[in-house]
Amino acid sequence: MLIFKFSVLQNLLTFACLNFIGKFMNQTFAIKPLVSVKDESLDTNLQGKLHLSIQSGEGRLAWALFHIADNKYLALESYSYPKVGEEEVLNYLKSLPWFGNVSSVSLAVVSDKTTLVPEPLFDEKVKHSFGDFNFPSAENQTMLAAKVRSAGCFVVFALSKQKELLYRNFFSGIKILHVSMPLLESVLTNDKNESSEKAYLNIRSKSMELIITKNGSLLYYNCFAYTTGEDVIYYLLFALEQLKLNPESISLELMGEVEKNDSVYSIIHKYVRIVNFTPRSSRFDFSYRFSELPQHTFYTLYSQYLCA
Repeated sequence: MLIFKFSVLQNLLTFACLNFIGKFMNQTFAIKPLVSVKDESLDTNLQGKLHLSIQSGEGRLAWALFHIADNKYLALESYSYPKVGEEEVLNYLKSLPWFGNVSSVSLAVVSDKTTLVPEPLFDEKVKHSFGDFNFPSAENQTMLAAKVRSAGCFVVFALSKQKELLYRNFFSGIKILHVSMPLLESVLTNDKNESSEKAYLNIRSKSMELIITKNGSLLYYNCFAYTTGEDVIYYLLFALEQLKLNPESISLELMGEVEKNDSVYSIIHKYVRIVNFTPRSSRFDFSYRFSELPQHTFYTLYSQYLCA
């Protein structure tokens, strides 16, 4: 009888182990990126320190791997969740052979719960007040703030406590930013010698960010949720009107999830005469594999190292 019980227990344990392994294998094979480019050097004995940039929000997670000494991007992947869980992707990243070379990690949060505060007015002790004034707070949220050097301001933004805890537990010393920071830092650095007004529109799947500069300085920044191309052009034209800028003469650069053959681009070009796609940053080198991606996509992800 005792032998029978032991045999049953052994079978149950074996079944449980096989079931766990099966689930793990299914999860591993289920991690299929929407976009994936990777330099072959990652499959060899890669030398040198790496920076891992992660962006998360609006049901998307994207990461890019930057070789610090070579000033070169080696890999990029993008995922959609909840099809793939966020924690699942982070586990997958930490299991990759090159992760042992990662010396720093940054997370950029994609969220409209953010506001800019001029540096002379900012006070770390009352950062919650700046956030509460601009967007509703919640018990399950934490308020963070970080400085944008080129803009002379602080970005105050909200983040769920659960998400903050998830990333801080996964990556010791991680730097958490708002996605507006690398965008502002890159645009203002590039425009420091401009002598006129210029507009930048970063399109995401559910939101857009609009930046307008004048003589190399920040004139306007805001982010908007949108559903249709009509929403996009409404917010763009409204901002230009408020600033008394002519859509016929201002230069507009597009970046992000927008292409020439989609409805968003068509309606923008109908009302704004000078429209260009923002080229990939020239301050970084990129593996030849990145030529598979349109130049203007993942612009903020590439710029994230500037704030890390």
